Amino acid sequence: MKMKIEKKVGLIVLGSLIVQIAVLTFLDKYYLVDNYKFQVTYLDNSALKENKELQNKLESKDHNYIIYHNEKIIKLVNKKSNETNYISLEEGNRLQDIKWSEDNKQVLITEQSNNNKQLKRYSYDIDKGIKKEIK
Repeated sequence: MKMKIEKKVGLIVLGSLIVQIAVLTFLDKYYLVDNYKFQVTYLDNSALKENKELQNKLESKDHNYIIYHNEKIIKLVNKKSNETNYISLEEGNRLQDIKWSEDNKQVLITEQSNNNKQLKRYSYDIDKGIKKEIK
């Protein structure tokens, strides 16, 4: 009698273990599998690396452009296409201030002449690549 009860308990435990292993294997292999397919693309950030001479950095509000600048050079980098444009300052002037316009389509540049008497404001249209004086 005692042997029959031990056999029944043993079979129940063994059956329970088999069912648990089968269920957990099914969940692991088929049900809880990540079905995401990722395509990884690597960007070439060589154009985005900052020159040592251009230590100041200003990013556009939409994060599509970065401006690196110092008193003499303005470098505009398109982060999507890695295209680089240099905005020239007027002869004898140095950069006083630079800001993005609200729509991120223009860069507002304030230049100061070397004799420190005259400030000039310019706008640089990113799409056209044209620098105009604001009067």
